Amino acid sequence: MYKNLLTLLLVCTIGLSLQAQDPTMTLPYITVDESDEFEIEMSVSNFDSLVTMQFTIQWDPTKMSLLEIPFFNLPDLDSSRFGIAPANLDEGRLPVSWEDKTLLGITVDDGTVVFKLRMQAMGNPGDTIPLEFIGMPAAIEVVDNTLNAVPHAIENG
Repeated sequence: MYKNLLTLLLVCTIGLSLQAQDPTMTLPYITVDESDEFEIEMSVSNFDSLVTMQFTIQWDPTKMSLLEIPFFNLPDLDSSRFGIAPANLDEGRLPVSWEDKTLLGITVDDGTVVFKLRMQAMGNPGDTIPLEFIGMPAAIEVVDNTLNAVPHAIENG
């Protein structure tokens, strides 16, 4: 009886460990004072063998503004991968489109910060400013090294 129970537990545990988790893109919740300059760190988890991701980050442009993108932490990620156009920034939108040019797929540790945005607060004390992933103008999409779109999760800030 105990042998069967142990076998069942091992099979269940192995089955659970083989299931892949959806890649997750996360924006933080932070508190800043009015007119403060601050950094937003976009981090990822379950980032395994991915070749591309794209999305748009949106905020209220009357309450904060983008100053610069000072940090990049993926191969082939640089300022040219961000839609830093006045028309986008005036609407509080920042399209992002990254790809691994080798198409082999990039894997990074959970919690890795892949880029940072330096922002400035312009709102009033007590304002809450959502920082969200949206699908316009860049649709939210994540693709793995089989060149298939994969399910993903987003955590807004």
